Amino acid sequence: MAHDTKSQTQPKKRRRRTPGWVPDQHGAWAMLAMPLVIGAAVSGFRPLHLLLAVAWFLGYFAFFAAGLWFKSHFKSKYVPPLRAYAIATALAGGLTIAFQPALLWWAPAFAPLLAISLWCSYRRRDRSLLNDLLTVAAACLMLPVAAQVGAHPEVAFASATLCLVAIVFTYFFGTVLYVKTVIRERGSRRYLLASYAYHFTTILLPSVLHLTVSQWRESASVLGTVLLTAFFVALAVRAVWVPRTRATPKQVGVGEVFASLALAGILLFAVSHTF
Repeated sequence: MAHDTKSQTQPKKRRRRTPGWVPDQHGAWAMLAMPLVIGAAVSGFRPLHLLLAVAWFLGYFAFFAAGLWFKSHFKSKYVPPLRAYAIATALAGGLTIAFQPALLWWAPAFAPLLAISLWCSYRRRDRSLLNDLLTVAAACLMLPVAAQVGAHPEVAFASATLCLVAIVFTYFFGTVLYVKTVIRERGSRRYLLASYAYHFTTILLPSVLHLTVSQWRESASVLGTVLLTAFFVALAVRAVWVPRTRATPKQVGVGEVFASLALAGILLFAVSHTF
């Protein structure tokens, strides 16, 4: 009887969710959403963008589970989330392509980026700069993809759109360096110097695009170029100041959300009178 009473009063242990179901890379959400939103906005929103967004996020979930599977050298515990997300991605992606078959032409662009990234996971170099470069590039490719799905698909291959891709890529890769200096590589003089050099160089990007790309000069307002320059100056100041503080990962993450929203707003304002 005492044994029964004891067993009834003991709290039940919570069942832990199998790894691979929920991505833990919190910074990835802005990287996934911003190119998609900007691409849809510059080309004109269509309902198909909603289906594309579902396929895109499910694809990320599948890629995350695949990365863990490769990193573990194919342990079976990662198979259920990988299988579930792969099937869901195939269904949502297949429907999207059925409505716009031309999207298949983007497969050769994404395939090598994803393949090399999974190789990095297999070699347990998923935190390397190479892998970060690949994932940022893949995320930024969604901008012209979303533009091609829009009401004006020809915008996807315009020079001004490629400038948008370059700006978004520059921002997100700078974020990679910045976050490393405040979390994983905190105190590393090598990463600090690389981050400083990168961020102060990127201040020139808006002016370089304005001077050298005629379609961007016609598309982006002068005020937009000024605002972009001010934004990259702010990022450079942040890259110098924050690593000297005791900022927590949560504070860094919140800052990234606001920075991403600010950049998205500036870019949409800069080209709003043209696209």
